[in-house]
Amino acid sequence: MRIPAILFACLLSASAGLSQVSSTLPKGKDSTEGTGSGWATWRYAPARAVYSYNATAFPWGASPKVIRAVSARRDGLITTTFVKNTKKIRLFVSYDGNDPWALDVRFEGNHGKMRTMVLGTAAAPASVLYPADPKPPVGKTAPFTVSFPFSRPFLLPAKARNLIFDFRAYGTVATRDYWYVDSEFKSGGALTRGSLVRAGAQCPTTPLMTISNYVAWPNATFINYVVTRVAKAPVVAWIGAPLATPIPLGKGCTLYVRPLVLLTGTADNSTLGRATFSWGKIPNQASFIGKKIAYQFAVVKAGYPFLGAVGVTQWGDYTIGSGYANKVDQGTVYKYALSSSSLFDPDRVANADYLSTRAPVLLVR
Repeated sequence: MRIPAILFACLLSASAGLSQVSSTLPKGKDSTEGTGSGWATWRYAPARAVYSYNATAFPWGASPKVIRAVSARRDGLITTTFVKNTKKIRLFVSYDGNDPWALDVRFEGNHGKMRTMVLGTAAAPASVLYPADPKPPVGKTAPFTVSFPFSRPFLLPAKARNLIFDFRAYGTVATRDYWYVDSEFKSGGALTRGSLVRAGAQCPTTPLMTISNYVAWPNATFINYVVTRVAKAPVVAWIGAPLATPIPLGKGCTLYVRPLVLLTGTADNSTLGRATFSWGKIPNQASFIGKKIAYQFAVVKAGYPFLGAVGVTQWGDYTIGSGYANKVDQGTVYKYALSSSSLFDPDRVANADYLSTRAPVLLVR
């Protein structure tokens, strides 16, 4: 059977069109180097990174998509020799979670619908090889040689708003193998993290009790903490209104913030004795940008000045930031251990340390 010339031409045209369809997240990076690099779960372990890709980054557009695997490639611009290594990885996927420009400092707060473990099992993470691929020639990209085959297909429905990947790298010691993943980075405009002012005096004067909070903006969870220096110490935290005239409690202790909401907790079992408190999400309204949150803590320990068993911290006055000013195609929140003193369990860690408008270039199959 002979194919008519016009039909043959149409087939060639269709084939050429299909060959140009992108298969990467973000789209269009199949043979184009990304504009940045990534390291959490790629160089470091233990580590955790949650990535959000906006629908504008989907090469398949608004169509449904069945995903059976993703792959990554080394950063092609770094000249230092990469180190071959194997990491223990679990990967979770969901959709319609937080947008990349409005990620939550809480890892779990970013997930959306159909959260599924697609790599690893409840019993054990999967072993993933990170090969020591050489730097590609100028103008070329490295091959996608780091594979994450899904244990079950993940169905992304039509018109999904975004796609969330939650990579977790495990380790009983802190590792920092030299390996960076090719990533796409785009400035999200000015990042207003908000600002914290500490004031007043603590009692007792020693040990130093450090108060602080994670950066926050509309749609982010407000989380603060105190480093008590007392393992397993009971702690009371409160937010409220700063007192125009602080109230002396005696023994050098002072109430600086009139309590409106209180939470109780316990410091962790470490020499730092850190107690962390989550107060819920800041409403996703621009009117909250620039608003202030005042807070203070009380730490219970026998012999402390107030009532013979309570110490009181300074107070913190936090101004809510705006987050990223512009919408972006991809974003991430992440955390990684740099030393044995900062080890953590990626499954149990609640909060990220860093926020960025970058995410790895992934080949989607």
